[in-house]
Amino acid sequence: MAELAGLARRGHRTGLLACAGGEILARARGAGVPCWEVPFRHALDLPSAARAARVLRDQRADVLVTHSSKDSWVGALASRLAGVPAVRMRHLAVPVRRNPISRLVYTRLCRRIVTTGEGGRELLIREVGVRPDRIVAVPTGVDLERFDPRLTDGGPARRALGIPAGVPVVGMVAVLRSKKGHRYFVEAAREVVRAVPAARFLIVGEGPMRPTVERWIAEAGLSGAVFLLGHREDIPEVMAALNVMVLPSRRAEGVPQVLTQALAMERAVVTTDVVGVTEMVEDGVTGVVVPPEDAPALAKAVIGLLEDPDRATAMGRAGRRRVAAGFSLEGMLARMEAIYWEVAAAHPRAGGGASPEKASAAGRGAPGRAGPEAR
Repeated sequence: MAELAGLARRGHRTGLLACAGGEILARARGAGVPCWEVPFRHALDLPSAARAARVLRDQRADVLVTHSSKDSWVGALASRLAGVPAVRMRHLAVPVRRNPISRLVYTRLCRRIVTTGEGGRELLIREVGVRPDRIVAVPTGVDLERFDPRLTDGGPARRALGIPAGVPVVGMVAVLRSKKGHRYFVEAAREVVRAVPAARFLIVGEGPMRPTVERWIAEAGLSGAVFLLGHREDIPEVMAALNVMVLPSRRAEGVPQVLTQALAMERAVVTTDVVGVTEMVEDGVTGVVVPPEDAPALAKAVIGLLEDPDRATAMGRAGRRRVAAGFSLEGMLARMEAIYWEVAAAHPRAGGGASPEKASAAGRGAPGRAGPEAR
């Protein structure tokens, strides 16, 4: 959504192809983004591909951007039918299935691949054989105007939970899935409370593991110390209420937005040494990095920051400088815009290689000119 809105501000026509009933569709419509419902029932959903192709032709789209597995396959078919080049976004740094069919979507069926981190880029080059010149890493950008620590001190979020201003608060924001490491967060919380009895803990997010996480909290005797908040839209306000932000990922990430958001809010972070995370969190400078699946190390790092608030503050400020330099929303938009111009200009419909300037002059404000994206 942030990219769609940002490209629209830059003068492009954008749109969204998405499944009916999805949250992303509702949010896009609420924001006034043109939307078209496409079922994306399975990878070779030919009716959905035909529907998407009609939208691309009707809207005179220049680029189609796909984001996940099924929509990338359906989008690839639609792009061929409509004669519109596809850009494949890859948000995770996890292995691709080792078969020729699965790899087609990263080779012959798209014009460019964009990963959210260098770890994901290197994996696709190494394991899939993608040519280095066809793939680029562009981290998801943070809106520094929304995630601005000067706008809120976290007081309203604390008061709503009944947590006094001086009480240390440790938070985790992530979908409730095993790979995010909630088990180790809860285990670490138990150790932190022994050293800092007043500490409180916030878990923000929803997911299939909610009953399991609730059980872990109860078994650890932390029901009065851990707040399971579910889905929240006020993430900057919640992060402002924290002293330390934790993301104990067990496996490779892209570049987690929650960490860039926390750093933008000048929060000290504790995270794990997995692919994607260390591209943005420098151990001892913008946060503390510990081994994955190591609750004692996690607890020790959190306790150290709670007991040394000056160090935590310095890390938070260094983190915002890091985000402003390399992970801002405007920086991401500029890079993605350049990629889309390049892909569109190289496509035969652009006259067999029109310059980006010509594509820009023809495209700004014209129907569909940044193209719909599929979700």
